[in-house]
Amino acid sequence: MTPEALRVPRRLSGIRVALAAYTSLVVVLWAAATALTLWMPIGLSAYANWDWPLLAALLVGIAVLERQRTELFGPNQISLSAVGIFLSALLVGPGPTGIIAFVGMLLGPSVQSSPRPWYKRLFNASLFALAGICASAVFYTLAGPPLASRVVEQLPAAVAAALTDFALSHALVVVVIAIDSRRPLRAVWDEKFSWFLPHYLAQSVSVYAMAMGYLALGPVGAAVFVLPIIALWLGVKQYTERTRRDAEELQHANLALARNEERFRSLVQNAPGLIAVLNPDGSLQYLNPTAALEAADPLDREASGFAALVHTGDRLRLREAIERVMANDVNDPRIELRIASLEGEWRDYEVAIANLTANPSVRGIVLNARDITERIELENQLRHEAFHDPLTALPNRALFMDRLRVALDESANASHRVAVLFLDLDRFKVVNDSLGHNVGDELLVALAGRLTETAGDEATVARFGGDEFVLMVPEVHREGEATDLARRILDSLRHPVKLLGHNTSITASLGISIILRARPE
Repeated sequence: MTPEALRVPRRLSGIRVALAAYTSLVVVLWAAATALTLWMPIGLSAYANWDWPLLAALLVGIAVLERQRTELFGPNQISLSAVGIFLSALLVGPGPTGIIAFVGMLLGPSVQSSPRPWYKRLFNASLFALAGICASAVFYTLAGPPLASRVVEQLPAAVAAALTDFALSHALVVVVIAIDSRRPLRAVWDEKFSWFLPHYLAQSVSVYAMAMGYLALGPVGAAVFVLPIIALWLGVKQYTERTRRDAEELQHANLALARNEERFRSLVQNAPGLIAVLNPDGSLQYLNPTAALEAADPLDREASGFAALVHTGDRLRLREAIERVMANDVNDPRIELRIASLEGEWRDYEVAIANLTANPSVRGIVLNARDITERIELENQLRHEAFHDPLTALPNRALFMDRLRVALDESANASHRVAVLFLDLDRFKVVNDSLGHNVGDELLVALAGRLTETAGDEATVARFGGDEFVLMVPEVHREGEATDLARRILDSLRHPVKLLGHNTSITASLGISIILRARPE
C-alpha cells in the first residue's frame, strides 16, 4: 500500500521551492537508477526478464490499482499500487520495474473530487518507482532470480527487499509532511507510518507467494493469490464506505449533541432567575452568571458558600430546608429567601430545592430561584390598601376593628382599660359644597395629621369614612387619661387650617367610650 503524498502548501514560497527540489531529486534518482540497472554492467541487468505480456499486465495492474483508493487508514488515501510494483520487482528485475512503475503510476490518475497536481503525481511516480528498483536490486543481489523451487530459501531476501521498499517509499514522504506541517520527523513517523510497517510486510509476503505461484503454475498459480486479495480489497472498500458513513453519522450526532449542550448551557447561563448547585457540605459548586450576587456582608466570616449570599435572618430556614431534602431524598416545598444584589439591596427570591446528589451528572443540591421582589412589593401594597384609607393613609374600619379586638383580648388578662374616641367634624358638608371636594380632601388630610401627632404612637387613629374618625388607646390606667387626650385633640383643632390661601377654623364633636373587661376567674 502506498500513502498519498500530502498537499503542497501555497502559503510559503520557501516550502514550494523545497518540495520542487525534492521532486526533482527523486526524478533524477529514478532516471539514474533505471538507466543504471538497464544498461550498466553491474550484474543486475542480466536478470531483467523482458516478458512483454507480463510487463503489459503489470503496467495495467499498477495503473488500475493506483486509481482505486480508500481512506480506511485516515485522511491519507491508500492504494494497492505497491502490490504491482513489488510483484514487478520480484518477477522482471530492477530496470523494467523502474519503467513500468513510473509509467503505471502516471497513468493511474486519482479519483478524488479534484485531481492531484502534476508535481504530486510526478513525485509519487518517481519515488515509488525508485523504491521498486532498489527493492528489486536487493532481492536479486541477495537471492538471484526468483525460483519456485527455492521458495523458503529466498524468503529472507524478499523480506529484506520489502523493508527496503518501505523505507525508501516512505522516508521522503515523511520529510515532505514534516516540512508541510512544520512538525518533527519523529512525530510524523510515529503518527502516520510506524503502525503501517507490519501491514506492509504482511502484504509483501503475500506478493512473494503470488510471484512463486506464477513461476510454478503460470497465471493460474498467480490467480490463486490474486483472487483472495481482490476479494479482500473489495471487502475493505465496502467496510470503508460503511465506516465512513458511520463516522459521518457519528460526527453529525456529536455535532447535534454539542449544539444541544451549548443551547442548554446558554439557556441556563442566561436564565433570568438564579440557578445554583451546592455540594453536600454546603459549598458552592455552580452559580449561573446572570445571578448578579455578592456576599451580603463582607465582614461575615462565619457564612460560607451560598449561605454568604443569604440574609442572616433566612440562613437558618435555608439550612433546615436543605437538611429536610437530604434526609427525605424528596423535593422540599418552596421557601422564600432574601438575597443581596450587587446594588446592595435585598431581593426576595422564591427558592425550590432538589436533591440530585445521586445523579452522576450533577452530584449536588440544586437551588432554582426566581426573583419575586416585585410580587412581594405588590402584595404589600395591596395589603396596605386593603387595610388603610386611600386618602389619609390611616387605618380603615377593618384594621381598626382587628386592633380593637386584639386590645380587648389583652385587657381581659390585665388591669388596664381600652379607650375609644369618636370624632365627627362640624360643618364639613358646608366646606365640601362651597369650596369643592378637593378642598374637603385637603381638610381631611390636615385633620388626620393633627390627630396622629396628638394621639402619639401607642394610639390607633382610623378613618371610618366621610368626616368620621376613631381613636383607640389600648392601655388606659386612670380615668382622666382619655379625657386629657380628648382635650388635647380639641385644642389642636382650634388652630386654623389654611385652605385656598385663607385660614379656616374647624370644630368637631367628640365622644369617649371606656371599655373594661373583667379578669377571668
